Amino acid sequence: FLFAAMISRVGASFCIRGCGGNRFVRLASMGVTRREYSSVNRVPVKKLFDQTNQQQVQPKQNRLRKSGVAGETFRKIKWWRIAPSDEGLRLDRFIQLQCPYISFAICNQLIRKKKITLGNRPTREASTTLQDKKLSGSQRLRPGEYVHLNFDCLSDKRDRGTKAERMRHHISQEQINNLRSLVIYKDPHFLALNKPSGLPVQGDGLDLVSMLPYLQEFPGDCANEIPRLVHRLDKDTSGVLLLARSRKAAVHLGALFRTKGLVSKKYWAVTTKRVRPKIGKIRMPLKRITKGGTDMRVGLTEFEEGAEMAITDYYTLAFAGDLCLMGLEPITGKTHQLRVHCATALNAPILGDTKYGEGMLEQYWNLLGETSPLHLHARNLQFFGAGKQLISVTAPLPPHMNHTFKSLGWNVSEIEKTQLSLSNAP
Repeated sequence: FLFAAMISRVGASFCIRGCGGNRFVRLASMGVTRREYSSVNRVPVKKLFDQTNQQQVQPKQNRLRKSGVAGETFRKIKWWRIAPSDEGLRLDRFIQLQCPYISFAICNQLIRKKKITLGNRPTREASTTLQDKKLSGSQRLRPGEYVHLNFDCLSDKRDRGTKAERMRHHISQEQINNLRSLVIYKDPHFLALNKPSGLPVQGDGLDLVSMLPYLQEFPGDCANEIPRLVHRLDKDTSGVLLLARSRKAAVHLGALFRTKGLVSKKYWAVTTKRVRPKIGKIRMPLKRITKGGTDMRVGLTEFEEGAEMAITDYYTLAFAGDLCLMGLEPITGKTHQLRVHCATALNAPILGDTKYGEGMLEQYWNLLGETSPLHLHARNLQFFGAGKQLISVTAPLPPHMNHTFKSLGWNVSEIEKTQLSLSNAP
């Protein structure tokens, strides 16, 4: 009996070693059966299993698929293949559509850290990196490109959902009704709001982005998609804010805003000084700086590296004492362009501007109040909609500017006639 047991043990050992027994013993300790082993006995153990989480690595994805996950040195890389329908879409916008929990700020931070890249193949290590040195969130995508995202660093943010979902418990029905009352234009493709001063478009806490889902449905009118932002206004600026009700409409408006002359924007601003000459054009480059932990723009007399050229047409519409009502038409759309041009190029800061001016002048406290908001209003916006139809949207004055107009004796209808004659002048 003892001799028979020894013979069977030696035979079993020989059989196991002949088919890779040591290797199977190690896999068996990890819960692999003989049948599973026989189908993968040619695959190295390191590539078959991730030792940290005991999960099988995903197989190589088909390149014809639009998205997939690939294991890359124990990291997980999500990739998407850009379809023809996504041509011209911004990189940061594309990432936010695919991963709603990633904000624009975080997206651009990941791009700077090269966690998001563009390539010509699904596997990032085997692909040629496109636009690696100058890649930014504003990069326009082309069909056939691959977007790679290393999402291991986002594991703590995936379950947070979009900002609108996180903020829905903090939004009351009264706020929803107030938001819908701001709509001044609506058709199947576009929405326009009369944004009040003090409401941030994007920022911390409650903003317009977190309330966009409540603009999807109206009585007798329901869009298939949540409205999308196509441009922005400063928090303290009031007036026309345009939204697209579909992705196709957003692509259309994005192309219009990128092309000079296809979108006409007219602003009204009350400045603290009279402007000489009364009509002119401002060409002044702007450069971003940080002052006291706050991002600002400064106007430059000469173009420098890192600066952006900004162009504004202006004309005087009315004046009362030192206060002057200006009509402003930005040719370019740079951040704080109108505020910096008025304060620096014209030496006439906008009334209520505490960042680039003195805020509210003391001599007007009794008339207008000590803490009146910024007197900058996006009065009118014109663009070509579906079927090349010219759409013109005009926003009524906000309460604080309406009070200023009445206090200074300015008539809105007469000012509009003056603006029409000046804007049509050669």
